[in-house]
Amino acid sequence: MTRLVTFLILFGFAYLNAQNLERGPYLQTGTPTSVIVRWDTGDATNSRVKFSTDPNNLSSMIDSLAKTTKHEITISGLLSDTKYYYSVGSTSDTLVIGLDYFFITAPVAGTNKKS
Repeated sequence: MTRLVTFLILFGFAYLNAQNLERGPYLQTGTPTSVIVRWDTGDATNSRVKFSTDPNNLSSMIDSLAKTTKHEITISGLLSDTKYYYSVGSTSDTLVIGLDYFFITAPVAGTNKKS
């Protein structure tokens, strides 16, 4: 019984401190080399986006240490016409991750693509 009570207390504490996703994530202003990732949380936290072309290894990340409920991270220096996977959250918690969270950068203007 003691272990169960301890588990419930710890779980309740973790739940109260976890940030909650209110809106998003959503993408804006995509270019051949950049994209803006935005999301809203119920509680003010810092922001982190992890990203990579490999969905199993999101090895690059960008943080904003300012606490906010309206998160916005600009990812730049990307390759054009390339699929990237990403996750969003804070420096201490990941809110979303998985194969459904990806974007494809735009091709360079004037690039011919096969249909």
